[in-house]
Amino acid sequence: MPSFIARRFCVIAAVLLALGVLLPTIAEASTFALPGPPLPPDFEGTGTVGQDPVNALAINGTVHNTLVPGQPVWYQVSGSGKAPLAVTVDTNPANVAGNAVQMHVDWQTPTGMQNADWPGFYRIGDGTSSGFGPGVLYWQTGSNTSNTYFVELVNTSSEPVNYAIALTGSQFPPPILDPSAPTPLTSS
Repeated sequence: MPSFIARRFCVIAAVLLALGVLLPTIAEASTFALPGPPLPPDFEGTGTVGQDPVNALAINGTVHNTLVPGQPVWYQVSGSGKAPLAVTVDTNPANVAGNAVQMHVDWQTPTGMQNADWPGFYRIGDGTSSGFGPGVLYWQTGSNTSNTYFVELVNTSSEPVNYAIALTGSQFPPPILDPSAPTPLTSS
């Protein structure tokens, strides 16, 4: 009987010793596996014209340009408050995968999703293609307010995309823009 107790004691001691060695390692490894708080997106601005909201481009008439893969471009638009403000974007090719070209609308008023597109700015909307066909994005203010908005276009596809962007006021449906033959940073 004493040898049985001694063997059990040795087994229990061995298990406790193994747990004492392994548990800190398992606990340390599990802390690395736990996800941390969400990180802000990488902000890609370079301080050059059109590359961030601080150096945003103006929309004068219809602006034509090309977005290379991964490239963002920022525009600044202001509404007078006399009528709703709308922005329309047409892309070519219109059939790039899914939502490969995105349009985000930000402002500096503390409302919306903070720092989603740029530090200190609040995303208040996205361009929608609903009902307008492939390659068309549209956003309109919900009221007649005088405000400045910052529109970010981003090409998340693996191919260059031509686009045309214009302020289209309250005209609905928006006019068809021609993005097929861009001349970089020009207005028509």
